[in-house]
Amino acid sequence: MMRTEHIYSACKYQVSMKWFNTLKKDHQDSSSRPGGCRQVRNEMAVAADKDYTAKLSERRQDDHGRGGQSAFAKAVEPAMDKLDKEVFEPGLLKKVRDIK
Repeated sequence: MMRTEHIYSACKYQVSMKWFNTLKKDHQDSSSRPGGCRQVRNEMAVAADKDYTAKLSERRQDDHGRGGQSAFAKAVEPAMDKLDKEVFEPGLLKKVRDIK
């Protein structure tokens, strides 16, 4: 999860016209007009992001508290090593890993 704060959430809602056309006319109108359900969706997204961030922080602390890399970092290490050899600029991965 990256905290760039350029959007409220990575989770945006999209629906098909087929489904949209099944809604009552007043629901179509309220969700179609500018800003329709935006405030409610944004409030839900901000709350969910805060919850996810807290859970990730707790998980990260637990993983580091066990004396090592997170399980995710260990799982992707072979892929990162392959990218380092085949795709990345020479020495880039070491530079990134050396950042404290």
